Amino acid sequence: MEKYDLSKLADDVLKQVNIVNVISHYEHLTKKGSNYTCLCPFHDDKNLGNFYINEDKQMFNCFSCHTGGNAIHFIMKKEGIGFKQALVKLCDIENIHDDRLNFKDNTPKISQEVLDQYNCLNLINTFYTLGLFKSQEGKKDALEYFHDRGLDDEVIKYFDLGYAQSDGKLLIDYLKKKNISLKTMEKVGICRLDSENVSDVNAGRVIFPIKDRNNQVVGFSARAFKVKSDAKYVNTKETQIFKKSTILYNYYNAQSEAKRVKYLYLVEGFMDVIALHRVGIKSAVALMGTALTEQHIQMLRYLNVEVRLCLDFDEPGQDAMLNIMEMLKKHGIQYKLVSNVTNVNEKDSDDILKIHGKEKLLSIVNNLISKGEWILNYYSKKLDLSKLDDRKLLVKNFLPVLCELTDSLDLEDYINRLSILSKFSEEVLKEKLSQYKDLNNLNNGVSDNENARFEFKKRKEVKRNVGALCLAEKYLMFYISTNKDALELFQTRLGVFSKEHPNYDNIVALIEDFISNIGADTYNVNDLITYLDASNDQEKIGNYEGMKEDLIELENMETIPDYSQSRGNSLIDTIKEKTEETRLNENFILSSRGKSIDEQLQLAQIKSNKKKDLISQKMVMKGVSENGKKKGN
Repeated sequence: MEKYDLSKLADDVLKQVNIVNVISHYEHLTKKGSNYTCLCPFHDDKNLGNFYINEDKQMFNCFSCHTGGNAIHFIMKKEGIGFKQALVKLCDIENIHDDRLNFKDNTPKISQEVLDQYNCLNLINTFYTLGLFKSQEGKKDALEYFHDRGLDDEVIKYFDLGYAQSDGKLLIDYLKKKNISLKTMEKVGICRLDSENVSDVNAGRVIFPIKDRNNQVVGFSARAFKVKSDAKYVNTKETQIFKKSTILYNYYNAQSEAKRVKYLYLVEGFMDVIALHRVGIKSAVALMGTALTEQHIQMLRYLNVEVRLCLDFDEPGQDAMLNIMEMLKKHGIQYKLVSNVTNVNEKDSDDILKIHGKEKLLSIVNNLISKGEWILNYYSKKLDLSKLDDRKLLVKNFLPVLCELTDSLDLEDYINRLSILSKFSEEVLKEKLSQYKDLNNLNNGVSDNENARFEFKKRKEVKRNVGALCLAEKYLMFYISTNKDALELFQTRLGVFSKEHPNYDNIVALIEDFISNIGADTYNVNDLITYLDASNDQEKIGNYEGMKEDLIELENMETIPDYSQSRGNSLIDTIKEKTEETRLNENFILSSRGKSIDEQLQLAQIKSNKKKDLISQKMVMKGVSENGKKKGN
């Protein structure tokens, strides 16, 4: 099939189905007016009425967790499967037969060499599973080890744990019988051909298979458990398909649950992930003994959920948390911090569960605190606050946190707490904060002086302009997503949207691609959503999840006036005007920081004159003279 035939197929299928019938296949529906409703299956819904199915629009939407879309999207979310699989499932439910369902996958072809390695790794994983449950030593030693650590067979099978039998040649012989070459075995890191005896490098250890984001085994982590070893864990060496910088342990299993509950725990080890799973938290991933990388950041951004940092409570783990929170902040990922005051001696989730039980672990990992509180706790432990130099270092490290605060009550509280810990007076700390802001050209903290009140007034103007700008852009985007004339007007007169809607430019590019490939002059939002889901490389088309959410929001907008050229021009004029006014106000705020009131008033007058020039230009464009009369009258 051609690249975008799937979009046409999905559109044809959706025209034949009734979303009410599809969702009723999974949920008990109640008629409410012209719509249907049920408890939302995508979050812990207690109130009937949050989740609506609109039969006219053939769309569903939850006004609580904001999940929505068409019948295909519902099946994708409900079943945890991809677009193509959901399309096939929809046809099964509605008894639709179409020869085009025998589509070919257009994803890039994988080389035979890599396919051989994947096959080898899958066979190894199967052998390890059999070694745990079927071999004599596996059942006697390894399975008993897992049970002693609190893992029942259900958990063991969920995480696909295994055992490498102590005779390392058994695996090599097994793979040879499956026609796996020694060269392939070496490439996946399971043996070394330069050694005298070719055997399994993991022999005699319990096994944690490591899988990529598509649930494909790419390597193994093998733990010593019967006898002491110099290396407690032995990980597969870096190979063509196993790179620790691109792996988050349990990512495949955790992603659907993370999207449902809107958060993801980031922990340090395999057993910590398993410990959280055992107490009911199934949205957790672990680092592979490496620092958080840019590839990890992209995986977290894709989920678009709150990250909850819960690394080990020892010094290395807490140092790593400090670095990670700065990376998350830099990339705009929302995060929360598990409190670093636990009142237990154990350093990780697994040990806490083993020693103190389920309720204690849940109370600790659910105790989420602010960045300010976490950093005060961190430096209180790390520094010797009986020494003057360490107390000064505490203040120095906490000043950037104070600068981020925007609430005067928060600022007052933290300055008070910092004063108690550092033994410096609040007056001295406020003076240091002011000096730090001046030195770093900052003045975005909260203050009660004249400058802050003057700036606050200007910020209100910015906020008011941004609100008007957002509304105008939303209406314009609605027109563009349903009308080719509006798209052409946008391209001619405006070209880009503001930063207030970061996904809109990507949606415009999607529409241009849709028109180019489909050759359609007419389209609607539902067409674009289907087209977006049919894309073969969603990660390269921008923020896929964000684009989809924005498209669904546009689809569910209340009725607005029909598009006309004059309406589109009016919206574009409003966008330009509010963007320019916002820019003037923001420039004023930046330039007036640290200036006296008289200097600020002079800058305000300059800004006012520029605003008048903007208004005059706008009136001239509309053919109106300064006295308000039409030219020529």
